[in-house]
Amino acid sequence: MNKKLIIFDKDGTLLEFDSFWIVISKYVFKELLKKYKVKNVSVDQILSDMGYVDGVVRIDSVLCYGTFKMMSDSAISTLNKKGIYLDDNAFYLDMVNYYQDYFDKGIVKPTCDNLVDVLSVLKNNGAILSLVTTDNPIVTKKCLQSLGVDQLFEKVFCDDGIIPVKPNPYSIDLLCECYGVDKCNVYMIGDTINDVKYANNGKINFIGYAKDKVNKQILLKYTDQVVDDLGQLLTVIK
Repeated sequence: MNKKLIIFDKDGTLLEFDSFWIVISKYVFKELLKKYKVKNVSVDQILSDMGYVDGVVRIDSVLCYGTFKMMSDSAISTLNKKGIYLDDNAFYLDMVNYYQDYFDKGIVKPTCDNLVDVLSVLKNNGAILSLVTTDNPIVTKKCLQSLGVDQLFEKVFCDDGIIPVKPNPYSIDLLCECYGVDKCNVYMIGDTINDVKYANNGKINFIGYAKDKVNKQILLKYTDQVVDDLGQLLTVIK
């Protein structure tokens, strides 16, 4: 049997996005606005400009796929529109620190109840599992440990400031070379347009994940394989 490599996204694919990131983000930007004494910009305005609108996170938004730097830049842009100009780097560093400080405020919830079992079966059947996220290493490690899946991935790629992040396909090429896997046997499992671009740039297979009907229809424009339960991967990936 041909060796298979399965690359997972983290947020929104393995980890429920809103209950973790939206909750934490509200604490983070409340503290940032307080620290910088900003009174004419709300947390809701900042999150809305990042892609959280009417209680829904757009899957093509900075909040959904962006790095911490991209999120910081978005917040700075929102402030600039109101005539508020801050030290970009200081704001970014404060934001990252607050996200780490408020990690425990978020609810780390798997996207499916049997996540550990699904990943274990894939691994036991010979698949090589990897994870590629635009999140930073500290938060990523905490999330994977909380989900109980940190030991199931051979390699984890984060926004460490060294390796190019998605949608740059650098990590795909690195993984294929490391494990000697043909790209026709490599699968990217993700929930955003950024994941689609990453898979396309790396010339590998893409399988979308979406529970929401609207997001599923968006992903179906790019692939005919979209699952609403990660357990379906056990039959989709032969």
